[in-house]
Amino acid sequence: LKDCNSRFLMVNSAMTKKFSLTDPEQLIGKTDFDFFCKEHAQQAFNDEQLIIRTGIPIIGKEEMETWFNKPISWVSTSKYPLFDDKGKIIGTYGIYREITENKRIIESVQHRIDSLTQPFAEGQNVSFEDLFNLDEFQKIQDEFSDATGVASITTKPDGSPITKPSNF
Repeated sequence: LKDCNSRFLMVNSAMTKKFSLTDPEQLIGKTDFDFFCKEHAQQAFNDEQLIIRTGIPIIGKEEMETWFNKPISWVSTSKYPLFDDKGKIIGTYGIYREITENKRIIESVQHRIDSLTQPFAEGQNVSFEDLFNLDEFQKIQDEFSDATGVASITTKPDGSPITKPSNF
């Protein structure tokens, strides 16, 4: 929950943990500007102020969170007006869902699609690694080898290994 100045009024333990804090009280009175780089904090502030002015919620917005002291993360955010008992808007409340891993998977898949569908510049090739996640491929190869009892390794056309040997 945030007040009309976008200061935290109340947060849950999950939000406290996300901010790398130990007590929800540590967030009370603070704003996104205390934790995020200015561009992200300003956008969140602008969204909340629009909700306060119009009463119209923002639902399912994907936001890139740029932190001062942590790697970039992504959330799907829904923010709503917070009303008092007389129906006056007194702030906002929000629900956030972490989607960082989903975004990374989508970017990886998009890179693979681009590698297969975009015209090549002269001398440019598509590598096995452009098309497949090697860690995932290694797991599949290991499971295949364990299930069949057959040694397995994946190589480049010149015979140099791409994966580690399985069941050798």
